Amino acid sequence: MAVIDVSESVSAHEGGEREFLERYVAQRNQRYLLQTASVAAALLALVFYLAFLRYRRLTTLLADRNAHIQQQQHALQEAYSKLETLSQTDSLTGLSNRRHFDQMLSYEYARNRRTGSPLSLILVDVDHFKSVNDHYGHNTGDDYLCAIARALESNVTRSTDLVARYGGDEFICLLPGVSPENAVKVAERILDDVAKLNLPNVWASPPQLTLTIGVATVVNGDPGIDGLVAHADAQLYIAKKLGRNRVSSTVV
Repeated sequence: MAVIDVSESVSAHEGGEREFLERYVAQRNQRYLLQTASVAAALLALVFYLAFLRYRRLTTLLADRNAHIQQQQHALQEAYSKLETLSQTDSLTGLSNRRHFDQMLSYEYARNRRTGSPLSLILVDVDHFKSVNDHYGHNTGDDYLCAIARALESNVTRSTDLVARYGGDEFICLLPGVSPENAVKVAERILDDVAKLNLPNVWASPPQLTLTIGVATVVNGDPGIDGLVAHADAQLYIAKKLGRNRVSSTVV
């Protein structure tokens, strides 16, 4: 028999093995890359998810803190407004106090100088008030002052007007733009309304609480702020000399 030449077969077989091994290695490398990519993608997704959770938690925390800060700011603003109101209010009657009145009088007097519009003051004094406290007690005296404050408020009603407790038993009304005649009418209504309260005062004649009122209106003059108040006080003194329970007025 002739010698069979198997070299080609061996060569073909070796080539097949190499191709198989190369294909196997390529497939294994491909699977490894795919596995690595999958793991990396999973890790990346996990990192993004954790980052999202942290971002959402921080966003919620920030929103909560902002809401808390806004609540605190609102509370502080309310407290400031209440404190400002308290600083301008008489604690007994609820009217404006003298400090607030002085501020508003300065403002309105300056406006009077600019515009020439009239500016009226009504200065109110409670007749024989010391006798009320001595005879009926300070609690009754306080009740009388509060009742007078409500009578003043019911007659001085414009948003531009101001009623204040000026001293222990003195009240004052600021009436921007009110003529002398109308200011006197307001004062007379206050006098009548307090008389209608029929608050007892055994030291008065008749024996009930009365008021004495001085009115001053600046029209063309320039007495100054203190001068305007002094004119109202002078009219109050004149009304007392004439027998109390009345209104006296002047134009400056």
